[in-house]
Amino acid sequence: MVKNATQAIPENQETKMVLVTIERIKNEVIITIKDNGTGIDPEHIDNIFEPKFTTKNSGMGLGLGIIKNIIENYNGTITFETKFGRGTIFTVTLPIINP
Repeated sequence: MVKNATQAIPENQETKMVLVTIERIKNEVIITIKDNGTGIDPEHIDNIFEPKFTTKNSGMGLGLGIIKNIIENYNGTITFETKFGRGTIFTVTLPIINP
């Protein structure tokens, strides 16, 4: 996800930022990955987690689909907020299971 965030920032963009935060809230871990890249084109929002969907010239478009599957298998969630032309924030929530 960090690699995706990095790739979402144009090379010629002067100020580049990828911020990863991790926090615990009660019995959950919240991970956010925020970038100031191009954001997700509104026409792609519904496809972002679909296997084999990509807007890049390289890669197979499997990353976010696999990540979502893994997170959901651990009873977590993944969501995102995006502003086209301004950046995206992905939020992963995972339960903390005490042994």
